[in-house]
Amino acid sequence: MKLQIENFLDEEIKTLPAVFHKLKEASQDPDSTFDELGEIIGIDPGLSARLLRIVNSPYFGLSQKIDNIPHAMGVIGVDQLNDLILSTAITDKFKGVPKALMHMESFWRHSITCGLLAREIGRFNNHTNPDQLYMAGLFHDIGALTICQRFPEPTRQIINRAKSSKKSLFEIENEVLGFNHGEIGGALLESWGLPHSLVEPVTFHNDPLSAKNYPKETGIVHIADRLTYDLELGTANEVNYPMTEEKLFADIDISEGLFAFIHIKIVGQIDEIVKTFLG
Repeated sequence: MKLQIENFLDEEIKTLPAVFHKLKEASQDPDSTFDELGEIIGIDPGLSARLLRIVNSPYFGLSQKIDNIPHAMGVIGVDQLNDLILSTAITDKFKGVPKALMHMESFWRHSITCGLLAREIGRFNNHTNPDQLYMAGLFHDIGALTICQRFPEPTRQIINRAKSSKKSLFEIENEVLGFNHGEIGGALLESWGLPHSLVEPVTFHNDPLSAKNYPKETGIVHIADRLTYDLELGTANEVNYPMTEEKLFADIDISEGLFAFIHIKIVGQIDEIVKTFLG
């Protein structure tokens, strides 16, 4: 069974909520105020309440309570709030994935943990945009959900073959489909108009040495993904994770101090963070 990526993504999955586009467009107007931008989000009270829960969760670890959207924009910034809108929209978009193929809470636990680890590794390595690394980590396996949703029976075969072999999931996807979940995820992010600095790490997170334009970012997401599996913090059905090339560590510093921070600030709080995101 060989499929073409361009024929794989339907229009529904490529459509993001209108509030995301409206806020993004309005925020580019230098005359827009936080109150005006807040009104755009306020059209959806459920979304507003969900965003405030996330902003006040351990994910941000703020010392002050944020009680309205304009206040949130002033504290965390408009761009990061729009990232949260995108994140919540994506979790909703894939609620119909068959439970027999993917345990969704475990999937998002894995994805959110990978994002948090990527962000902290980036901060530790003085990356200029660690929050974008979080988004890349969060979305790195989004293509796996797309495959589950569109082609449940081939997905079942891929999972069973991965369990009975020593090959990684993405290797078997390449054999069965002609592409893998990283490539599908990258194509999906590209269809949403997201920057290539997100697209490439998602596309090559299982094959980081193939990244040409953003090799360090891709390496960080790959390492974060591997650490998430090693810590057993959720899964996206991978059973034989690809070996991490030692040369990746030449430019990416992973120290004992970082691991201690990860265990205290992420492992100890991940259940509450996941519950907040999915609530």
